[in-house]
Amino acid sequence: MSDPRRLTKSVGNEGPLYFFAFCAVMIGAGCLYLRHLTASILVQITKCNLLLLAWLSLTVVLSSDPGTSLRRLALTGATFLVAAMLPWLVTGPRQLANLLIVAACVVLYLCYAGTALVPGLTIHQASDVVEPHLAGDWRGIYGYKNITAEVMAVFVIVGWFVGRIGRPIVGALVSISAFVFLLLSGGKSALGVLFLTAAIAFIVVRSQTLWMKALVAFVPLLLLAFLSIGTVVSNTAASILQLLPIDPTFTGRTDVWRFALEKISAKPITGYGFEAFWYSSAALFGSEDPTQWAGSAHTSHNGYLDLALTIGAPGLLLVLIAFLAVPLYHFHHAIQTAANRSLA
Repeated sequence: MSDPRRLTKSVGNEGPLYFFAFCAVMIGAGCLYLRHLTASILVQITKCNLLLLAWLSLTVVLSSDPGTSLRRLALTGATFLVAAMLPWLVTGPRQLANLLIVAACVVLYLCYAGTALVPGLTIHQASDVVEPHLAGDWRGIYGYKNITAEVMAVFVIVGWFVGRIGRPIVGALVSISAFVFLLLSGGKSALGVLFLTAAIAFIVVRSQTLWMKALVAFVPLLLLAFLSIGTVVSNTAASILQLLPIDPTFTGRTDVWRFALEKISAKPITGYGFEAFWYSSAALFGSEDPTQWAGSAHTSHNGYLDLALTIGAPGLLLVLIAFLAVPLYHFHHAIQTAANRSLA
């Protein structure tokens, strides 16, 4: 983290990552073939997914950095394929739980061992050239504490799932270990969203109709957007936020959101290209104000803004349909079967 090359425009040495991702795809495809399940991937190809893929391909062609967009789209596609294959490669929820336990335990062990043995590499230091004010926050094997916090939040839920299907001790150990690391990472957003997600999930499962599930799931999401990003465009939202006991700048994120919204308004339809904006000249050198630091943020700290920046408003809408509306619809029908409830 103290390497001054981190300040330069670069996407890093990603060769090994691409290699392992595509190896995972080939291994998964081979396993599906041996089990005569290759048609299972076709089941998951919906009209919305095809439209999204077509739009993402268009944003690569129109990207401000087509090479970066093409590489990132290929990596994303490989990741999606692996995720789509995994449920078909396990014999049931228990085997899936075993795999998740192994993955969680390996990552947790490496993270904890790293902080004990090489803290200079696994804990943010005051000597870091990028955001030295994060000194003391644990990041484990990941490059940034917020990424670590998100992973640990997922592992808390993994432990919960493992406990629900009959392994409560192992599940509790995974959840507690991940939760402690999450606290030490200083990831306040991930911590808050974890509790909010658990509360919403508890209510959604008990809601009888699809429309009620949608209200419970999406109204808090809209409210969070209104009281966060909305504060930079709405005086009403800003006034309400002033009444709450939180930092109204969200630790400087409002500057980044203003910068992102300004750039979105310049290219609202196609965006700047899939995963291409934050290392582009538009981000690094696009401001006429030399005091504006937001262009070096590397992310807008909001996934929806980043989607609008990179794939435009139509792409954002397709993502919302494919990854919010459609999964909720399937979830509503899946939990009607008792065997599906723990996994759902």
